Amino acid sequence: MSVMATGQIRRRFHLPGVTFNYHYFLLLFATQFVSIGHAAVWTALDLARGLSMSLLFMLFGLFARRIVDKPLAQYAGTFFAMFAGGARWMLLLMPLSLVQRISDSIILIGSAAQSGQSLFDLLYKPWLIDGAPPVPFPFMFVSGVNNPAIMSLGGQGITLP
Repeated sequence: MSVMATGQIRRRFHLPGVTFNYHYFLLLFATQFVSIGHAAVWTALDLARGLSMSLLFMLFGLFARRIVDKPLAQYAGTFFAMFAGGARWMLLLMPLSLVQRISDSIILIGSAAQSGQSLFDLLYKPWLIDGAPPVPFPFMFVSGVNNPAIMSLGGQGITLP
């Protein structure tokens, strides 16, 4: 992005074997924040991702309202889109005794097992993964079924499994 901000927009990436293909609008959008707004590269990318995600939520709500033709459907559709990726955070709203019982019946595997002993302990801890950012990602916002949409939105669009 810093190279693009100088005006050198190429189809090929600077690392060998990596191409931009055709979905790099998010990087171009973030580059405008770098070149016009003089923002740092990662700040500009986060800002572009945040704006993209907010547009997704608003469009999903408008789609739900158009399908159902009720104003309440717009709010429900928006909240569904926000929390459809990861919903483990809802455990924070449950009574502690119920969360403890749920945690006792779950066997952790993969990165969850490496991050802590039980689900109850992990809710307030960071998710320990390889290549983690300097500010750790809270484990409670990760879903065991679907990745949160913000984790799937990369520089070349949304990457689905």
